[in-house]
Amino acid sequence: MQQKEVTAKVPAGKDKEGNATPEYGPVTVIVDFPESFEEALGWASEEAILTNAFANWRVLMQSGIRTALRAGKSEDQIQSECEKMVLGVARQGGGRVDVQAAFIAKFRTSTPEVQAEMLATLREAAQE
Repeated sequence: MQQKEVTAKVPAGKDKEGNATPEYGPVTVIVDFPESFEEALGWASEEAILTNAFANWRVLMQSGIRTALRAGKSEDQIQSECEKMVLGVARQGGGRVDVQAAFIAKFRTSTPEVQAEMLATLREAAQE
């Protein structure tokens, strides 16, 4: 087992009546976590691992679907893009995004028309 840090806080906000609520935390706890799939199977059941993996995958897929809807993509386009998605390694370190990799991924999954627009945008930016 390896030790992992998990940090959480409750951000300041408003309650149901609109009253301000304070921020709580952050609090960091240290927990034991498996270092391999084999060790994970001894730590939790196969069903637990698979159901949790799918629950997280569903949230990622829903986020992708929402992004595609905001971009005006059709249900058929979204279905086609989702069919190509595979479960990957979770990012570490506060959600940093590799902008170049994200652009390339978007380009590869876009229609030829959107790809042409993206290329035109790059050409314009290169001339500035």
